[in-house]
Amino acid sequence: MCRNEELSSVLNKQIDREVKGLTVHCTNNKDGCMWRGELRHLTAHRRTCNYELVQCEYHGIGCEKELYRENLKDHNKRSAEEHLAMSVRKLKNLEHITHQLSMGNMIRNRSMQLDALSMMMETSGDLACPVILKVPEFTRKKTYNKLYSNSFYSHKKGYKMCLCVYPVGNGEGKGTDLSVALFLMKGPHDDELTWPLRGKFEITRMLMMNVLVESLMVTELLEGGVL
Repeated sequence: MCRNEELSSVLNKQIDREVKGLTVHCTNNKDGCMWRGELRHLTAHRRTCNYELVQCEYHGIGCEKELYRENLKDHNKRSAEEHLAMSVRKLKNLEHITHQLSMGNMIRNRSMQLDALSMMMETSGDLACPVILKVPEFTRKKTYNKLYSNSFYSHKKGYKMCLCVYPVGNGEGKGTDLSVALFLMKGPHDDELTWPLRGKFEITRMLMMNVLVESLMVTELLEGGVL
């Protein structure tokens, strides 16, 4: 560092000390603050100045009041019920967001599981596995008479069957309910199997935009016979 630079540095420090040592009034003087002190202490004073305009402590949950610091306590006391209501709304909103995020993850996971099972069924041959009848845009297809799943087997080298959904209902439920039927189909192993088929089959209905809403046990085959 040359001599001129050293001199400039010393002068700058001296000027800085002199400027910060100047006596000033609080910037809130016009609002009633009588504080007077060195400029170096002004920032620290304003952090506690009663005449500083500040936001309500509950600004983060919705209170938009801006007032003098000295009036904060009175404001909080008078607005306690309002602040409590804001807190409750904020919590409910956070719970809703958390629920939506959780539901989104659940839906994505369930969709991935359904896709994996569907792929398994397409390549499984005689291997028994859950049958998935996935119906995208179901609301638009509610006028369809019936929708069939791919064929599947009750177990390895077992009974061949398929699932049928009646969007507008069937039998006593026609026009009012969603009906589901399980149909037997002609299979390659029929001669080796015991007839009639007896067993329990679980049918589960899932809403991809919501949660699992219904689960029931089918204890016997619905009418329909062998296709």
